[in-house]
Amino acid sequence: MWIGIGLATLVVALLNVGAWTTEPVAGGDVMFHLIRAEEGIELLSERSIHGWSDRYYIGSDLFLFYGPGLVWMVALLAKASFGLLDIEAALTAVVLLSLLLVPAAVAFLARSLGLSHRTAGLAALLSPIVSTVWGVGADGVYQDGLITHQLGVVLWLIALGGVVRTCHDFRARWVVLTAVSAAYLGITSPILLSVLVFAAGVGVLGIHLSRSLKLASVLRLFTSVVLGVGLAAFWLVPALGHRDLRGASTWWTAIPPLEFLGYLFVGGIVLPPVVGLVVLVAMVLLLRGERHPAAWFLVLVPLTYIGFEIAASFLPDDNMILAQFQNHRGLGTIGLIMVIPLAWLVERLGHRRNLWDRQRSAFLTMIVLAVMVGLTMLPKAGLARPYPDPIAQMDSAAAALADLVPPGARFAFVRDEDEEETTGTLAPKHWLAHSSHVPLLNGVGLETTRAIQAYRVGENIGTVSPASSSADLIRHGTTHVVTTRQDQAETLAVSGLFEVVWEDAPLAILAVLPTETGDPSAGLTGGVLESALLTKVDRHHLVYQVVASGPGRVDIALGWSPHWLATVDGRSVKTEPTDEWMTRLELPAGSHRIDLKFAVDRLETFGAVVTLATIVGLVLAAGGRLVRGQRIERSS
Repeated sequence: MWIGIGLATLVVALLNVGAWTTEPVAGGDVMFHLIRAEEGIELLSERSIHGWSDRYYIGSDLFLFYGPGLVWMVALLAKASFGLLDIEAALTAVVLLSLLLVPAAVAFLARSLGLSHRTAGLAALLSPIVSTVWGVGADGVYQDGLITHQLGVVLWLIALGGVVRTCHDFRARWVVLTAVSAAYLGITSPILLSVLVFAAGVGVLGIHLSRSLKLASVLRLFTSVVLGVGLAAFWLVPALGHRDLRGASTWWTAIPPLEFLGYLFVGGIVLPPVVGLVVLVAMVLLLRGERHPAAWFLVLVPLTYIGFEIAASFLPDDNMILAQFQNHRGLGTIGLIMVIPLAWLVERLGHRRNLWDRQRSAFLTMIVLAVMVGLTMLPKAGLARPYPDPIAQMDSAAAALADLVPPGARFAFVRDEDEEETTGTLAPKHWLAHSSHVPLLNGVGLETTRAIQAYRVGENIGTVSPASSSADLIRHGTTHVVTTRQDQAETLAVSGLFEVVWEDAPLAILAVLPTETGDPSAGLTGGVLESALLTKVDRHHLVYQVVASGPGRVDIALGWSPHWLATVDGRSVKTEPTDEWMTRLELPAGSHRIDLKFAVDRLETFGAVVTLATIVGLVLAAGGRLVRGQRIERSS
């Protein structure tokens, strides 16, 4: 087994050698994750877990729905390196480690299913052939930047292996391992947590079909669930309690069922071409041949999941959890399960050829298989690379944004289909947001905010009238616009609502000029406002000085959240969300000071207490077991 794991790890390392740098890896969402890591580590330095993110849209409770699992891992590596790794390098290290650990995690699941050491080693050796843009391997990491998904895959395999072991092994370690890995999976990739629940449920049914589960097994599984919920309660309780703050799910066009099956088993969207058909043969032989206890698990979990995805494609896409199945986000993890029956088939064929009878022939066979896997995946090696450096004008634009955009305001990026070719880098809007440290109206992760209109305003600048864009940008506190096309800059400037304040072809930065709608730098709009000034800007504390001509409503370019507590001249006032999910409050006539402070609520506190109590309980239980063990040893 260890030879297979070692060879597979070596193959993965060689296939990803292009990304072995201290720079961020390539991938569409990588800059978003880097910004999130910086925000999360800043929160940790303030001894906080929950906090407000002001870097996208008009702000959001980002860590309420995207847990801090990746951030904590990055922070741990950066801290453990004693300053040798900065946040960018630590993020890259996490990505590479998550890729390298997949073979060992696959072998752990195979051994948990009771398969031989050799089969587990072969499964590890074959695991690098799994790669899909929906979230596993080189395609998921280097094309879409699905970093949390890749880290989550390792935890997913460990948790699923823990579920299997908990069913038939009475040692408490597996209950704890399952709970800990599932809890950390939840705060790393909630998407994969939902896939784990599905796979574990079907897998337990498969185990029961192979050998009937006793009540004690069910109780141990229930204990794992309770412990996992307790450990993740600091995130899970507020996330469920504030589910009304969730935004829209990202959904892609469904693939017709027959076309989907063809891609999956023949076309190579998860496994190399035709390998899926060989896996189906292996599943049939596994059921008809030895009737191994793992057979039903290895057949039911993949096929049931694939069937569920097909069924889900016919259902409405308005459910956030169901949308992840419709988006095929768990298909990569299922691909990693599918390599296990393939490994079993290879092991059986090797026995027929007497390849495992001698140590030398067995080792040479593993070497040949490693070379075959490496050659099969060699075309993917070109994807492994650092985040591409943009043209020099992008550096200048980032510096200009840092100087031009006032504190508390944000910029928008005019989307263009040729923007990556023009700027020389991936997702240029995220690159600018990271390099300038200026908040961006265009965003990513629609699940984190109800202010969907803010996203549309940023994305639609190039497709709507300048007047419409101007009014929307002012309401959303957006003072500047970046474009990569000269004709777009000219169209906006000619309107008289925008002014070119920086230009270095092909890039231009335009200021959004004040109008009767308001001043974008103020971040407040309302018919009663005579003047408004943002006097204090902190991610968790905003202060405005305003003058109102009479009593009326004022809208603040800040995503509404119950965590924001408002006072006017020291008196608490109620806020409410607007239709665009901005923060609205009532003002009396006259000069006023508006204070907005972010604070955690009872849900966060309760969740943290539950998590702390669970950890203390586990420590006390472990200590009790240790003391009892010492007493038994002394008495014997």
